[in-house]
Amino acid sequence: MNKNIEREKELFGRLLKSGKSGIVKFYMNNCPACIAMEDEWNKFIKDSRVMFPGVMILALERELISEFNFPAKQHIYGYPTILEILPGGKKGREFNMSRTKDKLIEFTKLVLSKENKTMRKENKTMRKENKTMRKENKTMRKGKNGGSLNASGSSSQERIEGGIINKSNTFFLNMIDAGKGILNRGRGMLNRGKEVLNGRKDLLLNKMKGGSRRKSRRKSRRKNRSKKVVKGKTI
Repeated sequence: MNKNIEREKELFGRLLKSGKSGIVKFYMNNCPACIAMEDEWNKFIKDSRVMFPGVMILALERELISEFNFPAKQHIYGYPTILEILPGGKKGREFNMSRTKDKLIEFTKLVLSKENKTMRKENKTMRKENKTMRKENKTMRKGKNGGSLNASGSSSQERIEGGIINKSNTFFLNMIDAGKGILNRGRGMLNRGKEVLNGRKDLLLNKMKGGSRRKSRRKSRRKNRSKKVVKGKTI
């Protein structure tokens, strides 16, 4: 097994264990369609490091697929197949566009917009649960003290309070988990932003250096042209 194949295996295993989403190209060696899109894929990978830092984008050769057990495997019918791999190895979006760098970038933006939509949905769910919690607390305050006892000796008020406490615990646990997920996504987006800024800063510095060298060469050429040669001597 060559080093590239070993690296692919390591990265894909890391993606499945991370609990995060990623984009994976499943390909086969000597596949004409895979070979045809290789240049565009390499260009996409190069640009994605600046545009989508923190997003796991990788490739996996056919022979390695059998070494992993993940649900999205059953959706690989041919090569190349490009899938969004969700946490747990589930299938997300499938790439069905032209196999060009620009279309791959467009696909990645769609995947990221879906992730942002999921975050907004989780926030909406948290607000809804919070509203339900306030409503139940209000009902508890309005309840009558000392309700009639049932066969076990507990009052209706106690049953109401016990049910609300259980729902409260569930609500707060769900809210904590959702908050942790949002915090982790926020940190990931912050890190992506920092890497993008650093990448653009490096590009700007390189352009400035290149411009300075060009300016120096133009100045040198003007100086040489300004010299006059008289009788074989330079004055």
